[in-house]
Amino acid sequence: MGKKRQYSEREQPESAEGASPKGSEDAPTGAVPGSLTLIPGQQGKKLQTLLELIDTVNRLHFELGAMAARIHGEADASAPHRALLRNLIEMGPRTVPQLASLRSVSRQFIQKLVNRLLKEGMVEYIDNPAHKRSRLVRIAPRGYAAYRAMRDRETPAGKWLAGGLSKSDLRTALDVLSAIEAKATGYTVAGRGEPAGEAGEEADATSAGRERTASS
Repeated sequence: MGKKRQYSEREQPESAEGASPKGSEDAPTGAVPGSLTLIPGQQGKKLQTLLELIDTVNRLHFELGAMAARIHGEADASAPHRALLRNLIEMGPRTVPQLASLRSVSRQFIQKLVNRLLKEGMVEYIDNPAHKRSRLVRIAPRGYAAYRAMRDRETPAGKWLAGGLSKSDLRTALDVLSAIEAKATGYTVAGRGEPAGEAGEEADATSAGRERTASS
């Protein structure tokens, strides 16, 4: 096999994206080395911060899942089951499609959760006056007791997580994430209907996010 070609500092191959070498005068202002953010100026910095926020939220999701596993041990306290029980407590009986629409997941996914909770006696079916073929799912006394037990186990951990953070800090974080959630929910792929523009919509997005959070 031939020797690998060695590149000098002046002769570096371009990346697959066609980006200029580090330090090149052609590199866009505001680009972050090692990232795909090549938008110049303040918009690039804003997008990079958003991507970092999304990465942090994703990591937090898994960390909280691991934390819940440590708190509950082998108890059936997975996030989807807990969320479904909470929805039924706060919103009352709902159909499987209605429960699926709350979290943008498939009807089949929710049906599997409901089937398991039915088997464990956590929820029950009742007649739906508005639709004979689509029954309502209602939380059963055993499910309510199980949810209360979960919350009791989680309370000390919640207080520990909130330590050092003010109510205002938490409210700001909630408002920002709710606004991003609302905009993500309303996004459509270019060519099938452009997403709504930013101008004049930030307040509406925040408001919609709060409403969605209250019902999720």
